[in-house]
Amino acid sequence: KFFIVSYSVFCESLPPIPLKISYKERRGDSSVFLTLVCETAAFYPKNLTFTWSKNGTEITTGIHTTERQNTEGLFEASSSVEETQSVQNGTVYICRVSHISLQTPGIRNYTIYKFGCTWEPLIDVYIYSCLPTK
Repeated sequence: KFFIVSYSVFCESLPPIPLKISYKERRGDSSVFLTLVCETAAFYPKNLTFTWSKNGTEITTGIHTTERQNTEGLFEASSSVEETQSVQNGTVYICRVSHISLQTPGIRNYTIYKFGCTWEPLIDVYIYSCLPTK
């Protein structure tokens, strides 16, 4: 005889997938010189916090964050920061993500370097530390 047993698995928390940070170029006569977007996905529960810094100083203005739930019930989020002043060569931007499932925040660095007439990003590796599962 065969028995089919069905059950539900309750997930208390699921850490966000590694951060991705991208650069959006200035459009036309826009007053925005630089836009950086930090993205993460597949986390649970919803509560997630993005923090931005520039050369070690926390950025508190020009930040826009969006969150949405996907079809699997997990969450995705992105945060963008707009720089309205000229960007200096070597400027370091850091996006930090805090979530209940992470022992330390997820971190992604973005350094601006100017080569000729165009800005090129130098992106460092991300750091993730998750709480051990039992």
